[in-house]
Amino acid sequence: MDNPATTTDLTNRGYVIPDGSPVAQTRLDEAWDALQLEVPSIVTSIESGWVTSTAVAAVVAAAALRVLRNPEGLVQESSQIDDYSESWRRSDATEDMYFTAAERRRLTPPSANLPSAGSMKYVR
Repeated sequence: MDNPATTTDLTNRGYVIPDGSPVAQTRLDEAWDALQLEVPSIVTSIESGWVTSTAVAAVVAAAALRVLRNPEGLVQESSQIDDYSESWRRSDATEDMYFTAAERRRLTPPSANLPSAGSMKYVR
């Protein structure tokens, strides 16, 4: 299955893609590949209609945007003028794709989200 997210999904979310740059599509493809590894049933869920390709595209775009907007993974930056001082703190300098718990929950069937006691799942 092809990636449900396109560069249009990024521009609709406010990201400006430089002309002729393949980086945005590359990041979307990396996010789609990572999602298929983290949620192996995602293609089946889309094909069965349990989750829409629009919802999947939103999650893929969100993961790609996290890297595109902050490729160096900076979470804190400081500077000082007198007696010059500068510092940075990196959260994820590896540019790793990740999905939040809320994003994974949106893409997981309801039965998989039920709490469990030992090996028994609660049912509704």
